[in-house]
Amino acid sequence: MPEHSDLDERALVSRARAGDEDAFASLVRMHQGRLRAMLARYLASEDVYDVVQEGFIDAYRNLGTFDPEREFGPWLRTICRNRMVSFLRQRRRQRPLSLVDEAIAERATDPAADAHADELSALRTCLQSLQESHRVLVDLRYGQSVPVKDISERFGKSETSVSMMLMRIREALLKCLRRHAPTAGP
Repeated sequence: MPEHSDLDERALVSRARAGDEDAFASLVRMHQGRLRAMLARYLASEDVYDVVQEGFIDAYRNLGTFDPEREFGPWLRTICRNRMVSFLRQRRRQRPLSLVDEAIAERATDPAADAHADELSALRTCLQSLQESHRVLVDLRYGQSVPVKDISERFGKSETSVSMMLMRIREALLKCLRRHAPTAGP
């Protein structure tokens, strides 16, 4: 994909604000890869596409409020970050035991989110230290968003049993994170 200049982007923004849908489509193509990469650090891949798309819809609807003297990319990143935080909070309300979603939502609002790279590395280390069956449960529930009911049917266990296992796994991960990244966790 050819590189773009700030002048090209400013012209596209100006045209998009004037109602040129093709110009906005060009802005989408220009920024979608970076936005997806940014959100992929926090969301499952299938959620990334939806959240970025909703972010672009929000941006399109609010183009009139965008200050053309400012840079478009940071404005768009803020919209997508806010959209992601809303998504994580809503999902947390639907799954009240999800400590991971809460921690990610809190860190995603931090302008210095890159400073949490050590914590993400520690999380990967802690996930690797889980026994295989627990990693499978974590992946099914949080990576693939499989409902507890479906997991319980798949493994022939009660929903309560699966929920308790997931709670214990989260607690073990939190303890591990505190050992490997002392600034992690509440």
